[in-house]
Amino acid sequence: MTRHDPRRAGAARSEVVLVIAAVALTISALMPTWRARSVQMSVDEAATDVATFHSAVEEYFASTGSWPAPSEPGELPPEVAYAFPGHGSLTHADYSLEWSLLKVPGNPRRAGVPTGSEGDTAPDSLGGAGVHMAVAVGGLTVHSGNDALLADLLSRYGSRASFARDSTWTLIVGMRPQS
Repeated sequence: MTRHDPRRAGAARSEVVLVIAAVALTISALMPTWRARSVQMSVDEAATDVATFHSAVEEYFASTGSWPAPSEPGELPPEVAYAFPGHGSLTHADYSLEWSLLKVPGNPRRAGVPTGSEGDTAPDSLGGAGVHMAVAVGGLTVHSGNDALLADLLSRYGSRASFARDSTWTLIVGMRPQS
């Protein structure tokens, strides 16, 4: 018959507690690295999607003379779907991509208005109808609640026309005269 040693049972419990504490400490030490790696992977994936989408809409414009139709966040416009084979949408775990198109007024050109000053006549009273050119501005918008992702995209594309606001980052694709 074996005797039960109560000191040995207490030692076994304390060893288990020490092992659990060591594992928890190791996990908590590695957590920031795992999170940073996860954010970096999301940023890289978003930057790749933005670059692919940007190239596709520029190519579409070059071949057709117009921009693709606007899309809802995560929706893939059919005109550029070929650039994302196998993807039905542009919604990912940390972000979604949206294509938008705004027509803004450009500088008016006056038909039949002589250049230079003629007498004391104010420029607004010169003859000829003002012709306003609509300018199409395309925008790729990334929607994300991850501020680090948006900040990284802003810094990557800082030399290009882009801006971040609230939970979005937008890259201006181009300004083209539209008829």
